[in-house]
Amino acid sequence: LIPIDLMLSGCSMVGFVWTTFATSLVLARSCPKSFPSRMVELSAKISSRRCLAQFLAILTIMLIFIAITLPVVTLDCRDHNYPRRREKPVLRGTNYQNIFRERCPSWYMSSLEYTLLYIMMITALAGAFQIITFTWKAFVMVCNFLIYNSLFFTAPNFMNMWTAKSSAYYKYYVMLIMLASHMLLILIHSQQSEIIQRLDFIWKRQANDEKDEVQKMQKINQKLIDNILPAHVAKIYLEKDHQHDELYHETCDSACILFASITNFFFTSDASENLTVLNKIITDFDSILN
Repeated sequence: LIPIDLMLSGCSMVGFVWTTFATSLVLARSCPKSFPSRMVELSAKISSRRCLAQFLAILTIMLIFIAITLPVVTLDCRDHNYPRRREKPVLRGTNYQNIFRERCPSWYMSSLEYTLLYIMMITALAGAFQIITFTWKAFVMVCNFLIYNSLFFTAPNFMNMWTAKSSAYYKYYVMLIMLASHMLLILIHSQQSEIIQRLDFIWKRQANDEKDEVQKMQKINQKLIDNILPAHVAKIYLEKDHQHDELYHETCDSACILFASITNFFFTSDASENLTVLNKIITDFDSILN
């Protein structure tokens, strides 16, 4: 949309190099064999520290924003050769808006209009980074919005373009409303996404805690059953495919029931002592059967 000059070439080169470098840092950890060892270490360090990852994402957004807006702001259509009308001397009382419209070609007018779309794309790009928190996203979007608005009041190219194209100045406010609405929608979506991610993290953490608790209780039950029943009997009841409606004697060809009393033994409140005595009796009984 705009001619290739030194500023555009420099900004394009800086933006391309930086985005390539940032993409390489992201891929270095996933493909360590394809990148240098130092880059892999740097990628692992950035992945392990959230503040560094946020700084990299914010820096990428701001560099892209500068690379897009700077060539348009610094562009002067009078410094380029293009088909235009023969310049006439400016007389007193001449409308300067008509002069600007005659001397600036259509591509120059379109380039400034497309700047709004560029800013909207950058706003959407800021919302796409999940590593950035909602606070930093809002800060970056508001900064870009304020800088874009200030260009219309400070940069002569923007002001001349709008005043030369049409006397209806309300279009400028319509553009501001469009950009503000777009930014607000992106912020709402980012906030909802962050809330969902936090809920997912809490649910996963609760699920892991419950899983650890179940495994802990399973180990405790295993020890209790081993103290009450013989090992081969406890194994049957602890099997996953065991049917609890079946009785133990139905799985054996022969079984016996022992009724015994222990002389000079009294029940105590210490359950471990009672279980120890019962376990010794069962162990001796199993050794006799074997």
